[in-house]
Amino acid sequence: MNAIASATIDGPSVQQRRDAVLREPRWFPCSGISISNSTAEMLIEEAAIVRERVDNAGLALFQLTRPLDTNEFVALAATLGLPERETERSLMDRVTGGIILNLTPDSTLPLTEDSQPFTPQPLTYHIEGSRRPLGMSPAYLLFQCLECPAVDRGGQTIVRSISDTLAALAETTQAVLASTVLNPEATTAPVIYERGNQRTLNFRDPAPAEFRWQSQYDRAEVVSAFAQLLSAIYDSDATVGIPWREGLLVVVDNHRWLHARTSGRVGRRHLQRIRVQSPKGTT
Repeated sequence: MNAIASATIDGPSVQQRRDAVLREPRWFPCSGISISNSTAEMLIEEAAIVRERVDNAGLALFQLTRPLDTNEFVALAATLGLPERETERSLMDRVTGGIILNLTPDSTLPLTEDSQPFTPQPLTYHIEGSRRPLGMSPAYLLFQCLECPAVDRGGQTIVRSISDTLAALAETTQAVLASTVLNPEATTAPVIYERGNQRTLNFRDPAPAEFRWQSQYDRAEVVSAFAQLLSAIYDSDATVGIPWREGLLVVVDNHRWLHARTSGRVGRRHLQRIRVQSPKGTT
């Protein structure tokens, strides 16, 4: 590997594609993903349905008649693996039961990477835990909506298929990214790597901050590969939007879908999130 290098990757074409997705106030459609109607009681009793749906598409949506309570939400997460405890000390006032993170756009703190999820500012595409050691990122993310934002006023969670993103990249670009580690101070996981029997991404778009990487390839090749990756990720036509409504439950395979959030507004929006690790002995 060469020495750690860095660059801001925000050329006009890349930034235009980012803005076309992250600054779009109208909600993106939930194309190709069905929403199953259920009740909290039925879903808890038939939790195998959740596993079946998320194993099939990597993304499962259930419209419940009411949100799950704390115990129900944690119990459902536990059917998929081991619910993670939230350990970031600065977030403890937003955590319920040590595991559930409450996401509301009401932070008055200076804008930082830690505070940004709690503001109306957009969140760039990423997988959860991209800066962790290889194999330590969560397997699943569970979200539920307690209070929905106003439709077509931004603040929408969006997802992008990782397999479709990789399919849009040239083989030479994939080769560069498979030999490049983003944020090498924190992880040894390359941007593209094999997990089980599938290729996936270990990626977080750091914009507006710099990309920092270590690679076997030279700087120009890596910058070009990242620019192509960003162009593939920020594809408005391939963006899938989550149509938040009270009681909507969403389960995301963290290694099959990137997620982000469009720019929103201060006001109504209350989601809850649980991160889940794979059961021991599985990947």
